[in-house]
Amino acid sequence: MSHNLINEIISSPLWITPSYAQAQIPQLMALLNGKQLISAEEALKNQQEATPQMATIDNASTGSRTFNIASMDLRGPVTKYGQWCGPAGTKQMSQWIRDADENPKVDAIVIELDSGGGTAIGTLELIQTIRNTQKPVIAWVDNIAASAAYYIAAATDEIITSSKMDMVGSIGTMAAFADFRGVLEKQGGKWHEIYATKSTDKNGTFRAALEGDYKPMIEQSLDPLNTNFHNDIKTFRGNRLNLDFEDVLTGKVYYADFGDKSGMAVGLVDGIGDLNYALERAAALAAKRQESQQTQQTMSIFGKNKFPKYSELPKLDQSEITAEALQEVNEELTQQGVETFRLSMASEEQQTADQTKQVTDLQAKVTNLEQQLEQANQKAADAEAKATQQQALAEKYSAQLALNQQTEPIADQDKEPAGQQEEQQGSDFQWFKKFNG
Repeated sequence: MSHNLINEIISSPLWITPSYAQAQIPQLMALLNGKQLISAEEALKNQQEATPQMATIDNASTGSRTFNIASMDLRGPVTKYGQWCGPAGTKQMSQWIRDADENPKVDAIVIELDSGGGTAIGTLELIQTIRNTQKPVIAWVDNIAASAAYYIAAATDEIITSSKMDMVGSIGTMAAFADFRGVLEKQGGKWHEIYATKSTDKNGTFRAALEGDYKPMIEQSLDPLNTNFHNDIKTFRGNRLNLDFEDVLTGKVYYADFGDKSGMAVGLVDGIGDLNYALERAAALAAKRQESQQTQQTMSIFGKNKFPKYSELPKLDQSEITAEALQEVNEELTQQGVETFRLSMASEEQQTADQTKQVTDLQAKVTNLEQQLEQANQKAADAEAKATQQQALAEKYSAQLALNQQTEPIADQDKEPAGQQEEQQGSDFQWFKKFNG
């Protein structure tokens, strides 16, 4: 804890849980009494540990692609400036995040949080930096992220807690200050404040609060900050926030996933897992971002500057989109080297579809006729082969018949009766007639 922290705690509104603030009082009192809370060696070690580290995820829900994740800590009270004996402030964190976002070797960012909140000074700068980041940012809560710390976590893409007993919430604004006038008077001193004639409102809310009137500070300082806090939480969490189930904007603290009304149930937490899980989620979002960028690059060829006629089409009424207008667009595409993409009227498309169907039907008919012709040719070939065979048999029989008719009988006793010869010749004739069909 440094003198910067003392100044911030004493002089500014707080986004912090009361119990967490009370825990800082012993350190605050020790510093006020001039005591050193930590050695120079330990302070240097803490500062080195606050430096963001790079992590690599292999096959993190993205196939074989390796993603580089910038991991950085935000632990302890949230302050604007870094502490020489503790973690970095929001200003340094903002710079780290900007550096990671601009680094081409970094694909995503994980912020490790363990804080019950802190001062409002500087918190909004860090939140705005996170919101302006092009790369995915994951908040991993390791114990607690309350008030200002939850405000910062809500600005990220996803909030993951290390266990179901981690605490989130405390969405509210408070102020706390100590009146040291009595202490000063006991030591022989007296505090005097003198203002210019026209500075009647200067420090008015603080002076009223010193006298026990807190209303001006509530209305003029705390309420505007709180309203902005609430509006941002609603915007950041969007439809994930379940305000119908529980009004989470009253300052309550919730366990991540324990009990009926948990951070998961009311929409303050997106998931539960260890640091590796948070890194994997960051890698998954990085992969999704790359896919989106590739799609945008593919579609960028239809930019307004390169394709003015194409870009004007969505602005036209349906009646204004004619075949001539589409032809002009197609000519524009051709001039720019786009050969595989063409526009046409719906009627033209239907006509093309009908013509395609007709061609397909005709091709089917031709195929059928070709099959029928092939079958007929085969039948003709078979008939021709059979006729050739029958002709050969007929010629053979005719030759044999002629030879029999030319042969003379050698003796009368060998001659057959006439009736038998006629019967044999008739039988042969019937066989020949049957053979030739």
